[in-house]
Amino acid sequence: VCADLIKYYAEKGYQKAMKSALAFMKFGLERYIYAKVGMIRPQESIAIQEIDYLIATETVQVNAVKPS
Repeated sequence: VCADLIKYYAEKGYQKAMKSALAFMKFGLERYIYAKVGMIRPQESIAIQEIDYLIATETVQVNAVKPS
């Protein structure tokens, strides 16, 4: 829906719609909407925390199986 509205107004020559289209393409739909409402989700930090958790889990499993 966002892309259709932006396209409609961009075709009518509205400069703001063209800027929105560029931001939409740069950030992707989810981050574009969060930026428009003033919320920036820290996706990178969430991903890093999940990776750290997975690494720690694998380390525990390997240490549990490894003979002493």
